[in-house]
Amino acid sequence: MTNHAKEDWRAWIKERRRFAKHETLGLAEDIEALNDHIAKLIELGPKDTAGYLNLKALQVINRLQLDVQLVMNYIDRNSPK
Repeated sequence: MTNHAKEDWRAWIKERRRFAKHETLGLAEDIEALNDHIAKLIELGPKDTAGYLNLKALQVINRLQLDVQLVMNYIDRNSPK
């Protein structure tokens, strides 16, 4: 298991803080912005020697992806047909 230094997480933390300050622009735009944020986190996340994302980074990304999917499912179920 690779031990990641603080420097490995610096860009990740900066991106998380940037997105936390994100102003809402409406649901569709917010979902698109969250998907962009997830893609950026995948790009910035610390990787092990084999090139795979760190477990903690993967857990955060998976949780965000699940949240987006839950919102999309809710919208699909409750939108007027």
